[in-house]
Amino acid sequence: MLYPIEKVLGGWSLYYNTSEDDINKEADENCVKISFSEEDIRLLKKNDLTQLLVSVENFLAIKVRKTGKSMVFYLWIDEMVPAIKFSLVSSLYNKLPFDISYTKIKDRSMAINQFFNKLKSIYDLVPIENLRPCNDNNKGKVVRKKRNKNKFLVYCKSLDPEVSVQNKRNFY
Repeated sequence: MLYPIEKVLGGWSLYYNTSEDDINKEADENCVKISFSEEDIRLLKKNDLTQLLVSVENFLAIKVRKTGKSMVFYLWIDEMVPAIKFSLVSSLYNKLPFDISYTKIKDRSMAINQFFNKLKSIYDLVPIENLRPCNDNNKGKVVRKKRNKNKFLVYCKSLDPEVSVQNKRNFY
């Protein structure tokens, strides 16, 4: 199941803030959410999602190159929906527009795995390693192991006008 880039970015246009004081406006204007229907989720494969996100990133790199500006592409998982979100902000800010603690990751596959793990938990497909044995207090119940609080992972990459689509450097 492959999604055409037009389905994801149909009607989207790049917003570049001319002042350096409103990173949130730029982030909001450039934000795109990818969510899936229940039927799509059943058919969704990691490879398809990876191909889609690579296509999105390459498409955005071309758009940024045409502006002559340097921007940061970043992607994260919204676990409440669940959905994949991404946006662009000017690299002049030297930060991302999150008020909470996050971990930058270099490999988008970590975010994709996080997304698929969230889908499993929503559809109650609990991996066996997350189960713990019953005791007298919870007999007959499926009890999940307490997990460490998920870190907020953000994949980010610089999109520079002078760097080709295949040879982009990471934003760190």
